[in-house]
Amino acid sequence: MELCRFSYQATTWSKPHTVAGIRQHIEQRTAAKGKPMNLFADDPVISKYHFSTLVIDLDLPATLIWRIYLGSTNCENRIKELKYDLAADSFAMQELWATETAMNTVMITYNLMSLLRHVVLKTSTAKHPSNTVQHTLQTTRYNLFAKPAYITAESRNPS
Repeated sequence: MELCRFSYQATTWSKPHTVAGIRQHIEQRTAAKGKPMNLFADDPVISKYHFSTLVIDLDLPATLIWRIYLGSTNCENRIKELKYDLAADSFAMQELWATETAMNTVMITYNLMSLLRHVVLKTSTAKHPSNTVQHTLQTTRYNLFAKPAYITAESRNPS
């Protein structure tokens, strides 16, 4: 992996931002993040790499920017869970206290479901027993509520 850092200011930005460029060799890092550069797909050198850029408004070294980014990558998955599994993006109320109460309820629900998921539903993969699979809230909801309801409904129907 190779890192570079430079300053850039787009015409719509009020000040320059720090840009960290990341280049990862696909053969050396099989799980290399980033995208290939399609514009240069025919180039024998460039086609062997995945490229990423990170833009921040702090003047930090490229290595530190990369480490900060790696530490926060899983946060986006939690935000998606809140948005899609608990509809945390669609409860704006007219009163601020009502919105705050709804958000607190969603966060408590998320934390309880997350605790349940970690304790009860942590399963290992068949190929690698040491690797565990963390189910999303949608999978948890399906396993806890939909499957038993389906089994119960099916068991009531005489064959």
